[in-house]
Amino acid sequence: MASRHVPYTDISDMGRAAQETEIQRAANQQLIEEGRIIKHKELEKMRREEESKDDSSSERPDVIIKELAYQKMQIVELTHRLDYARHQIEARDQLIVEHGLVLIGGTNVDDNPTSNMEELTATNAHMSSTNKGKFTSNDSNLVMMNGLSNNNNNHSKSNSLIHQNGDKSSNHLPEMVLITKSTAELLNTLSETTLDKQIQQLFSMRSELDARVEELESQLREERKRFEAPTTRYDSKNRTNIANAEDIKHELQQSRNQAQEYKLKFHESSQKISALESDIVRLEGQTKRYKAIADACEEQEEILKQDRRKCQRELREVQSKLEDLKAENARLQRVVDKYNRGSTVPGSLAPGASSTIRQAHDSSVNR
Repeated sequence: MASRHVPYTDISDMGRAAQETEIQRAANQQLIEEGRIIKHKELEKMRREEESKDDSSSERPDVIIKELAYQKMQIVELTHRLDYARHQIEARDQLIVEHGLVLIGGTNVDDNPTSNMEELTATNAHMSSTNKGKFTSNDSNLVMMNGLSNNNNNHSKSNSLIHQNGDKSSNHLPEMVLITKSTAELLNTLSETTLDKQIQQLFSMRSELDARVEELESQLREERKRFEAPTTRYDSKNRTNIANAEDIKHELQQSRNQAQEYKLKFHESSQKISALESDIVRLEGQTKRYKAIADACEEQEEILKQDRRKCQRELREVQSKLEDLKAENARLQRVVDKYNRGSTVPGSLAPGASSTIRQAHDSSVNR
């Protein structure tokens, strides 16, 4: 079965990422346990202070409100940590799938990241149910907000359970290994269940196979020593004992025919090589010619670009001159119109002036 090739650097990076994720999960769980211990100590201290006061019934609601606010803050913080751990686990799983790897080991790990949140939710629900009752300082079976009784034996048991949970959290995550899918399938074929025993079984199988190979090699060497004979030349005794010389002639004829075929193939190969060399020379000549044509076209393109720029410049100059002439024509037209309006008045202009105006009008029309 062909397996997907995964570079060693990618596997090492994925291994480091997985280890960092597992370490982060262990640290988060340890922080949760430490928070529980601190919360338990604070609640125990508050309970003792309330028992020592006579007016505990009046101050009890304030303590409950503070404790609820503290619990809400703890829940928000733990929710953020849980989301962060989930994102890290999703990123790790995605990278493992992209690289075609399999994460083995850690069968005793608690893969349910919401267990701690469920435990906190249950604790808060228990607190809310116990807070509805009346609190009296004389009641020996008083239930506090942490869900513990007033009995010292119960407190010692709860502390021992918390310390036991803290000790378990330190050894909560076993080691995990990243391997390819083909390796995982190979390990699944073994009879053992744990990774350590599977590796030991593989090493034992390898040692047995190595011993078997060495034994077979020794037997092969012994057989070769027994039946070893020269294969590069004929022995004189064997030549004298040949019964039929026609077989030798037939073999020689076959060898000659084979040599002739090899010569023909060599000649054909030489012709093909010479033809390919001539094609190479021809293609090189065509390449040079096309390159020269391309250079000439580029030069011609540059010349055409220069001519285009020159024509555009001349066009702009002609357009500017045309605008000037149009402006001059308009000015002369206004003068002519003015003189024409003045000529309507009798005796206002001399005959020479009218001829001058007519010439100016004709020139403006010509323009």
